[in-house]
Amino acid sequence: MRPEKPQKSVRRAKQLRRTLSKPEYLLWQILRTSPGGHKFRKQHPAGPFILDFFCAKANLAIEIDGYAHDTDDRPERDAARDAWLAAHKIDTMRIPAVDVMRDAVETADRIVAVIEERLTHFRKAPPSALWAATSPMQVIGEIELSAYSPYRLAMGRWHRGAMSEGPNRERKMTTVVLTALLKPMITPLLPDWVDARFYASVEEMHALAPEAEIGWFDMDYTPPMVEAIKRAEKLKWLNSIYAGLDHLPLDLLKERKVQVTNGVGINAITIAEYVVMGMLTMAKGYRQVVRAQDRHEWLLDSPGKVELYGSKALLLGYGAIGKLVEERLKPFNVDVTVVRRTPGPNTLGPDDWRARLVEFDWIVLAVPATPETDGMIGADELAAMKTSARIVNVARGSVIDQQALMTALNEKKIAEAFLDVTEPEPLPSDDPLWTLDNAHVTMHLSGRAQDKMFARAVERFLKNLHRYHAGQPLEPLVDLNLGY
Repeated sequence: MRPEKPQKSVRRAKQLRRTLSKPEYLLWQILRTSPGGHKFRKQHPAGPFILDFFCAKANLAIEIDGYAHDTDDRPERDAARDAWLAAHKIDTMRIPAVDVMRDAVETADRIVAVIEERLTHFRKAPPSALWAATSPMQVIGEIELSAYSPYRLAMGRWHRGAMSEGPNRERKMTTVVLTALLKPMITPLLPDWVDARFYASVEEMHALAPEAEIGWFDMDYTPPMVEAIKRAEKLKWLNSIYAGLDHLPLDLLKERKVQVTNGVGINAITIAEYVVMGMLTMAKGYRQVVRAQDRHEWLLDSPGKVELYGSKALLLGYGAIGKLVEERLKPFNVDVTVVRRTPGPNTLGPDDWRARLVEFDWIVLAVPATPETDGMIGADELAAMKTSARIVNVARGSVIDQQALMTALNEKKIAEAFLDVTEPEPLPSDDPLWTLDNAHVTMHLSGRAQDKMFARAVERFLKNLHRYHAGQPLEPLVDLNLGY
């Protein structure tokens, strides 16, 4: 008996498997069959046309969601495409269908490239970890904002129904005041209800601030930011790239009922890496190695003999940075104890850690700057530490009594301190802290040791912008009572 011919869908699946790469086939399946893929096809302007791209590669014709995905240019296909475009309010006179298809191909290529890279990286991982890393919907979510192009943004406006309001209806605009540094990056991505105004100087910022409903007033120094906030009487939402906002008039913002979002977590990865770098720098005496190189001197022994392996660290501050510090120290087999209000394993309460200071080799400070944390490491705490203890401070200079710290370092009551932050900043050139051999001053560079800070900040801001417009909660929202 001759075997039955396979069903058409089975033949299509086999043809796709033969033609498409594994990442492409994964993406095809998720877009065609999963609820998340269905949502993406409906909501993303180029979503349906990615299937066209895959059909073209596999030389297939298939109908999904009432739209004929096919390879050739026969009139039926063009009619189906135009009907779909019209149904989704996409104006093909303003945005040619060829641009839509080109955009779909670019989007598919980007998603597939990310999946391919992760398939290689996670090839030996458990299936659950492999799927979590290579899930097309996960990748789509990660790159969707950064993949936007100007015409995709315009399509998105029609798709969200903006055109249904009618060409002559006046739309309410929201005034957003931003630094001109962000203009090239953010302008193509702003929705059409935003009236963006950019400042390139303090004077321009102060002139624009009174009109701002949403303000992003970040500068390298505090007084102009404070003045802008004071002038911004229409302000409803203040955004900042900075995690610590203790330098801003929080009481005034609270009085005016302004929502405030900060940059917590944006720099967490690079700061956590900086903590590990600081610990290794001190443990291995790397400063002396660099100085020996400057002298062209070949050292016969290592100036540092300390191993992280088996050492004990006390971590004060368990926010985004603290969690990543703990995560990065575990592979070094460092025994990490966390100070937090919530009880748990390897945890000390806010009132318990001082009595246990003598147990730890490393004291890592990653707390927010609040009245509660101001001067939390003083002469008594330094005296309670073992003489071989080392401090790493990536919080604020104010959390340590700097004079008491210099005394402890001078008298060798503790071994070393790695200080990314000081009091004040910049540290005056004649400050004696610069001259201490066992003090490592890194000029608050930890958050800047990366090239993704502004991209991450813009991506978060854009997501919050859509939440703001929809009346949804912003993230991460600062508790103005606590200051973080």
